[in-house]
Amino acid sequence: MAPTVYVSTAFGCLFVNDTDTSALSRVRSFAQRVKVRFGWKRNLLALSLVVVAASAMLSTNNTKHGSYVTVELPVPEKHRAPWDISHDTLADRLVRGYGLDAAIAGDFAVWILDAAADNGLDPELIASLIRTESRFDVNARSHTGAVGPAQIQPAYWSEFCDDLDLDRAGQNIACGARILTHLIANSASESDAIKSYYAGNGFAADERLANASTVYFDQIVRNRGRLGHAL
Repeated sequence: MAPTVYVSTAFGCLFVNDTDTSALSRVRSFAQRVKVRFGWKRNLLALSLVVVAASAMLSTNNTKHGSYVTVELPVPEKHRAPWDISHDTLADRLVRGYGLDAAIAGDFAVWILDAAADNGLDPELIASLIRTESRFDVNARSHTGAVGPAQIQPAYWSEFCDDLDLDRAGQNIACGARILTHLIANSASESDAIKSYYAGNGFAADERLANASTVYFDQIVRNRGRLGHAL
C-alpha cells in the first residue's frame, strides 16, 4: 500500500501514514530546506513542494497498517500589505478626511479596496487620486472627454481596460488603478507615474505640462495627507 499524505493548513501539519522512518527523516529535512528557501511567505507553492516531495520520498513497500507520523510545517502566513485596512476604517477616513456622506464613503471604500487589492496599490493613494481627479463624482465628465471618478480618457485607455465599463464607478476606479500600476511599473518613481497619469509620459519634455503635473502631484500628496490626519 502506498503511503498517504494529508495536509492541514489549519493545524500547520503534514500527516504521513508510513512506517519508513528513514523516508520520514528525509521529508522533515526537505521541509526545513523549503522553509528556509521560501520563508513560508505566500506559502502555497512551498507547501505544495513539500507534499509532492513527501509522496515521492516515502517508501511504497510499507505495511498496510502504518502509524501516523506528524511532520511539522508552520502555518502559511496570509500576505498582509502594510496598508491593509478594513472597509469601515477607510470609509471613516473618507468621511472625516474629505467630508463625504457616510453612504457614499461606504460605496467608494468597496470600490477602492477592490481596486487596491487587484493591483497591489495603497488604497489611500487611489482615494487621493479620485479626490484630486473628480471629488468622488461618479458622473464626472471633463471638457477633454475624461469620464468617471478616476477621469479615464476612453479614447486612449479603452483597449487597456477593454473588459471594464468605464461608465460604472467601480469599474472606472479599477481601470484607474490598473493604469496607475502600469505607469508605476514603467516609471522611474511613483511621483513620475502620478505625474504621467495626469499629463502623459512626455510631461517632462514640455515645461507647461511639467509645471502642471507638479501641481497635480502636490495635490495628490496633500489629499493623501488628509486621510492620514483622519486617523
